This record gives sequence, C-alpha cells and structure tokens, in this order.
Amino acid sequence: MRSLALLICLVVKWTRCVWAGEQIVYPQLLEARGLGIQEKLIQISSTHSLHLEKSSVLGDEVIVDVMDGTQRMRKAVDSGFIRDRLYQNRQHKATLLIHETTHGVVVKGILNTSHSIQPENMLKQIGGGRVAHRIREIPRAVHRHASRKVAAQKQAILEERSWPYENGIALPVSIIVDTVHRASCASDSESIEYAAIMMNAVNLRFEQIPEVNMQLMLREVKILESQNEDDWVKVAMGNTLDSSVTLDRLEERADEGDPFISGAAIVLVLTGRYCFASSSGYPVEGESYTGYACRYYRFCVARDVPGTFSGVKTLCHELGHSLGLLHDGESAPVEEQGHPGAEACPSSNPYIMCGLRDCGVEHDRFSDCAASQIKWFLATYGGYCQIYTASLPPVTTPLPRKFPGRSILATQFCKLMHPKTKGIWAYTRFKDCRFYCCTPRVLGLFYTYTTYTALDGWSCDVKGKKECWHGVCSEFLADKKKRQKK
Repeated sequence: MRSLALLICLVVKWTRCVWAGEQIVYPQLLEARGLGIQEKLIQISSTHSLHLEKSSVLGDEVIVDVMDGTQRMRKAVDSGFIRDRLYQNRQHKATLLIHETTHGVVVKGILNTSHSIQPENMLKQIGGGRVAHRIREIPRAVHRHASRKVAAQKQAILEERSWPYENGIALPVSIIVDTVHRASCASDSESIEYAAIMMNAVNLRFEQIPEVNMQLMLREVKILESQNEDDWVKVAMGNTLDSSVTLDRLEERADEGDPFISGAAIVLVLTGRYCFASSSGYPVEGESYTGYACRYYRFCVARDVPGTFSGVKTLCHELGHSLGLLHDGESAPVEEQGHPGAEACPSSNPYIMCGLRDCGVEHDRFSDCAASQIKWFLATYGGYCQIYTASLPPVTTPLPRKFPGRSILATQFCKLMHPKTKGIWAYTRFKDCRFYCCTPRVLGLFYTYTTYTALDGWSCDVKGKKECWHGVCSEFLADKKKRQKK
C-alpha cells in the first residue's frame, strides 16, 4: 500500500512548470486505486498530472439575473451543472471545470499560478477520444489598484455589532458581468462557469491566510446587456470603464433597493474593459471601498482579460479591500480603533495587497499582515454579516416548489449547454434521472450525445407521476403532501 501511495505521489508531482509559450495538449482522466468519489486524477500532458478534489464555492442554487428581451428575469437555478464538474488542487492553486463527453474529457480553467487551459475547437481530437486543448500564460496586471476610504461609524455602534467568528463564516458574493466580458463566452451558462472558476481560485488564496476560517460563496451572477449596462457601470471614451463612477452607480442601485444589491455581502463588477479611476486620475486594475463588506459600501470593480483568468489576483486584491485589508505598507486609519494596519509589510514586497504601479513578479499569496487585519474586521464588523450567513434571501418572486426543472425544458437546457450545435435535442426517457443532449441524427439513425443529471423537478416516468429530486426518481412532492394530510 505504501509503494502504491508513493507511485501516485510521483505521478502527480507537479513542479511549477514553465510551458514554452502556448502549447497544445490532450488531457485524459486516469484510473487510480485509492481515489475517493470526490477526487479525480487528470493527465494534462505526458509529463504532468494533477490530483483534484471537488470544490465548494457554490451552494445548492445560484441566482441568475439576465435580460430576456425587454424584461428582466431573475431566478434561482440548480448549481449542479457547475458544482458537479468543478475541481481544485490546493497545492498548485488549480481550478478546473471538467466535462466528460463522448468525444473525450473537456477541461477549462486555471492550471497553476501562471497558466490556464481551454479546449481548442479549431483542432481535431486524436485517437482514443482525446480533445485538443491550448495552454496559455496568464497575463500579468500592469496598473495599480485604487481604494476608497469612508469615515468609520461610532465605536458604540460597532460594539453592538461585534460577532465571534471562530466557527467559520461563508460570505455570499454577487458578480456583475459587463457586456465586453460576456461577449467572450458562448452563452450565459459559460459566463457563469467562468465566474465560478474565478471565485474558486480566489478562495484558494484566501484560505492560505492563517487562522482565518472564511469562505466566499458565489451567490448570484448578473449578465449585463447593452440596453441596461449604463444603469450599472460607467463606460467612458475609448470604451474604458470609469471604476469610480461605477461605484457611485452601484450606490444608486442600493438606494433604490435593488434585490441584486441587497442580497449579497459583497457586490463585484467583473469587466473586460480597461479601467480608469476618475477619483485618482490613474488607469487601474480595479477599485473598491476598504472595510465595507456586509455594509452599505460593499462594492468593488475588477478587470479581467476575458478568457485568460488574469483577474484572479485583482479579485483577491479588491475583495481583500472589502474585507478590511489595506495596501501593504499603509498605516491603520486613525478613525478605525484597534485596526492593526499593514506597516509591518513593506510595499516593495510584491504580495497580493501591493499597491504600487508595478509590483514586479507578484507572490501569489497575501502578506503576513493579512491575517490580523481580516480577524480585526470580522471581530469588529462581523455582526453586519449575520443577515447574509444565516440564510439566503428569497428570489424576487418566489413560487412554491419552483424547482429548476420546472423553469426550463430539457431541450432548452441542451441549447444553453451546446449553443454552437444546431438542431440539438434532448432524450429524457430514463428512470435513473439521466438524460442525453443529442446531435441531429445522421441517416435518420446515428447521433452523438452528452449525458447529464436531470434537474430537480423534471418528470422521469411515462405517466408523469414522478420527478427527479437530487438525482433520484421519486413521487411528486405534492402527492406526498396529500397522503400526509390523510
């Protein structure tokens, strides 16, 4: 048994490889004894493999906020279509979305701190059902970060809101995707997948902060379209995004009581545009309020080059500001009594909270000053977060037993998952709550398909008296309740 464990360790050992520019690889899943049901072993190339475990950045549902024509649609959907395929490797900070298809395994996400991987649709698969993928270097951020500071409230109020957090805390984050970033994805579903990969990568960095038991959960994704984008973000000349005015617009939406704003501990705009902070006069990678997670000014903006995952460190930086982190080297604000500050960590050291214009080759972690600052923030302001951690607020118009499978037909689901396949259709006649997304028949007989687990609420028998619930075909909940009343 010891020799087997040693063999597996040798297989999955992954030094921080320097890929020679872009590279084409053909990943495949490997079989290995000792793997748990929540684990996978994937071979990226002939020399590099990764041991993966399931991620937990998503709850049972994620709320999607999109425009359907001229109508705004906001609904909760089962996050299983992402959650069941999202894996991570803590050691190498890898976050991968893995999709097993009849053509081979499809992998998308972050391999390590310097490289990402995406399927390459223009290249053919090779024998044995292996799909071509391209490995790319993740671009480095080149601009500084901006932060806003707002005068603190009176200490008497803070003492009433203090909250012990030793048992851990999960804070819901809502992400707004602008039109430029959305345009890089084939569908809304793919855009949500991208946001989930980014948020999981962020969590892998936050969990390295010692003695801080905190996790950020992706609660809601809002997809902007051209007709409503100006209500949420400020696009200036040259198609750049003014991060300062964008923060002001988020405040306006909060004043109006918008449910998207009110339901999250932190609201983040993910933009594919270059950013400019009119408050400071500099081009920036992002901007946020410092120390206002769970409170009124819980907003931040972060730039990501679409499709590259370059914004992971920027998201960490801006979300860090929201959670009370100062730039390394900064002293504590006078009005924040007891804040430990970050003077002990020189700004010249290129950690995530570096605030200089050029931080050099960044260390992919927070400095030693991060732990005491976040602990102070949660101990001081954590009471404001209780309303977000106790339970998620309901969707705008909740309906009884409104399960995902009752909101979307199987064929509609297949069209969202395979937007480039014309004539795709769904085969759902399975009692084990599986279904196929099928390509058009060739010669009226042959077709290829991808297997999915049925959404909660889909019918799973011919008579229509049973439905799928957590992957199990069972009687309608309504029928069960009728019998219970008798």
